[in-house]
Amino acid sequence: MQHQESTSPPGWAQTLLQQLAQTQAMQNEERERHYQQEAAQEERMRRLEAMLERQASLATTTTTMNEGQATPARSATEPVPIPPRTEIIHRPKPRLPDPKPFGGSTSDWPTWRISIENKLSVDGEAIGSPQDQFIYVFSRLEKLAWKNTGTFVKLRRDTGEPQALLDYLENIYRDPNIKARAARRLHQIRQPEDMSFSRFLPRLEKEFADADALEWHDEAKRQILLGALNKTMTNSLMNRGIPATFSDLISRLHEISSDIDALNITKAERPRRPRSPRQNDDEIDWTPTISVNRTETHTKHHRSRTGAPR
Repeated sequence: MQHQESTSPPGWAQTLLQQLAQTQAMQNEERERHYQQEAAQEERMRRLEAMLERQASLATTTTTMNEGQATPARSATEPVPIPPRTEIIHRPKPRLPDPKPFGGSTSDWPTWRISIENKLSVDGEAIGSPQDQFIYVFSRLEKLAWKNTGTFVKLRRDTGEPQALLDYLENIYRDPNIKARAARRLHQIRQPEDMSFSRFLPRLEKEFADADALEWHDEAKRQILLGALNKTMTNSLMNRGIPATFSDLISRLHEISSDIDALNITKAERPRRPRSPRQNDDEIDWTPTISVNRTETHTKHHRSRTGAPR
């Protein structure tokens, strides 16, 4: 009786095909989301440029009307005003380095905005007036970000303030879904087995900040931290007891991590005992054999010389 050959692929192949299909679906979803973000960004740009053009047109009309009004004549006895003396302004030296240029990446925008705001807060006086700071922010843009803000800066160059330009950039490059994605990553993050807690904690804190979860309830943050620990830290924590608050839990985990690091250093520095040399079993068996052979040879040689019967 012949066995019928199965036409379906083996189990590992079906699993691989399912994983490939899931990966392709995730890539398509990410690509579609990227296209939607670009379309939304272009729409915001068109609206902002239209609003700026209307404001510029209104400002031009107002200026023309003011210039059309008659300027009162100065009296002959009225003194001519003397312009004030120009004084040299001594500005302090900047204390922070210039932030790296921003090219228009939505993922880089949050951290770049923090850097430029810190620069303006610390070195604003060194940079100059609000108008100087406005131009300074524009000078730290490049590529697509520099191109997209050209019209705005041209219209606001004489009256602009740095906060206005930062708000304009925020409307273009903010990611409306960043908090939702960060919250999802926050529940999925895990501490690798070969990573110490002191190195893992900054990664976890960044996810808390991106998800705007720093002000979450203490118990919620505590449960997320407990679920993110690796097996070594979890077992050690169970032996010592789990604190009731998030801050106490972090302190306890730092203690455990320090103890583990100290134990690993001690193991690495502990000298190994030298193993005693073992005798070769073949040598033990071989040595008496040589002695017996030599004795027999000597006896035979002695008998042959004395004429004794063999």
